[in-house]
Amino acid sequence: SGLNLQGESCGLLPSVQAWDGRKKDTVLFGQGYAVNALQLTNAIATIANKGVRLRQSIVKSVIDSNGRVTKSPRPAGTRVLDENVAAQMMNALENSGEHYHRFAGVDGYRVAAKSGTAEVAGADGKLSSTISDWSGAIPADNPRFVITVVLRDPQGIYGGMTAGPLFKTIGEFLMQKYDIPASSPRTNPVPVNW
Repeated sequence: SGLNLQGESCGLLPSVQAWDGRKKDTVLFGQGYAVNALQLTNAIATIANKGVRLRQSIVKSVIDSNGRVTKSPRPAGTRVLDENVAAQMMNALENSGEHYHRFAGVDGYRVAAKSGTAEVAGADGKLSSTISDWSGAIPADNPRFVITVVLRDPQGIYGGMTAGPLFKTIGEFLMQKYDIPASSPRTNPVPVNW
């Protein structure tokens, strides 16, 4: 994430040159690499920000002993994804958000999100637990927030069904607290046969 937080893992993505035939297939559905929650959140935020990646920060401002407030500078962005590709990805992420609307949708708002399920190996290399997540931008038509929910050993498998309900609760709270206008109707859905 670039935050240099104590205990933060750096993620894992072997170079393309190291991929064997199996890795080329499994990476397509989310296996063979690892990201932490901040990295996942930043990836969704970059897509929602039309392909521009902002340096992450967890400090909004600092107040000194005299009460003076120093706001953190707004980080400069770097284009890492073509804007048209980012728009297509947001469109596809909205399909996922619509598919899991019953569990993770926020009424009146478009959600662009993706679920994830990871098998976690223990020290002995054997499967020891499962992680599910749901990460998305809301409202999808004018993104204001990216929310990522990660659960370890949920009662269920799919992130949309397990982590999605907490995403929904947080999303409803944020839309109400910040008085975010309702989404406009979606006009360009990608056709998908579930």
